[in-house]
Amino acid sequence: MANEAQERTQFDSMEPWTGTFLNLDKPRTITKSDREVPKFSANFETDKGSQEEQRVRAAIVAEARKLWPNLDIGAAIREGRLNVPLSDGDKLADKAKAKSDASGKSRVREWSRGKVVLIARSKDEFPPACTFRENGKTVECETLDAVARAKSKYFYTGVNCLFGVRFQAYEAVGADGKPGVTAYLEAVESLGTGEKLIAQKDRTERFRGYVGLEKDEDPTGGDHADAGSDW
Repeated sequence: MANEAQERTQFDSMEPWTGTFLNLDKPRTITKSDREVPKFSANFETDKGSQEEQRVRAAIVAEARKLWPNLDIGAAIREGRLNVPLSDGDKLADKAKAKSDASGKSRVREWSRGKVVLIARSKDEFPPACTFRENGKTVECETLDAVARAKSKYFYTGVNCLFGVRFQAYEAVGADGKPGVTAYLEAVESLGTGEKLIAQKDRTERFRGYVGLEKDEDPTGGDHADAGSDW
């Protein structure tokens, strides 16, 4: 084990990513497991082949090498022996479509095709710092209530944002567990631009014939898709 294994690897985006399923105002569960602890969470999506994808992959590999300096990290990820918080957007979209078809509810995430998706979380005692750009200035949300008030305008699914996470490698837990690298969510800055990707249900119920996305929740249930073969 490397001496600096406890030192987490920081990653700050240098270009805007698309923020999706941003649970920043209060910790929530994202699966149906009774053992899951509510956490703050966010998905960040960027184009496959982009410089940002290359940077985040390099940061994940660098963190893994701190704990396993002699391991072929890329091979371990490709073979599914090492979990990472980066998923293939095409596979997430396929999984969401399959769940949508099975349930009869249209909760797809077709926007993730052609993307890679970073999933980051933090415990309830460590809320991420949330800021947004307004009139050329950065405005800080000083409380979780302030984040909640800003959510519909600045922290919606589809917003362009910058973010900061810290990666940490971990050993396998339990007989069936796998080792891996996790991403701890530290900061999100909304640029206040970007298309809202989840349609809101009309409150008057006037247009009942319209079947759209009604809940701002991850239709994949927070599951990681295969990390892809580009390691």
